[in-house]
Amino acid sequence: MCIHQNDSISTKKWVVYAGLFFMTALTVLLPEWCGAYDLYVSSVKAQVYRMPDAGSEKLFELKMGTGLGGMKKAGYWHQVAYEGRVGWIYGFQVGYKPPVKKRDIYGSFKSLLEKYNMFTSRARRRSSAYSSVAAARGLKETRRHMNAQYRLDYNALEKMESIDITENQAMEFLKEGIRHDTHQ
Repeated sequence: MCIHQNDSISTKKWVVYAGLFFMTALTVLLPEWCGAYDLYVSSVKAQVYRMPDAGSEKLFELKMGTGLGGMKKAGYWHQVAYEGRVGWIYGFQVGYKPPVKKRDIYGSFKSLLEKYNMFTSRARRRSSAYSSVAAARGLKETRRHMNAQYRLDYNALEKMESIDITENQAMEFLKEGIRHDTHQ
């Protein structure tokens, strides 16, 4: 009998949680069903009318981005409150989120462009690094092949290139070589 009571309690909890989830989802997805909700003017200019009809009296005009308190919805129209005044606005002129400003779009685009350039420059840098390593390996392989075929000693050549000779030493060497040639 205890098992059935626990099952009943867990089922009740599940129903309550599901109901809460459903109500939360409705308030987020369809806020006009839950009473007051936020709206923002999304067109450049929006007229607020006395009745939900474009032929009725115009009460006032709002600019893009103006925040409104939505009260209820009738077809495509929203009844709104703004600075103590109540009227109706056409649904295509408002949205549930503030409109994005052009400079924000430009800033986002610029940021994305900078990220793209950084990514592609890294990619180019990486490929050139790989090609440099591959070229060095290729030269090493070529050197090894040349050493075996022609008995070349690149280590001795590198040692000779590392010796620092002054101009005076070079001139003495040349003079000695000339004297040696003339005596033969």
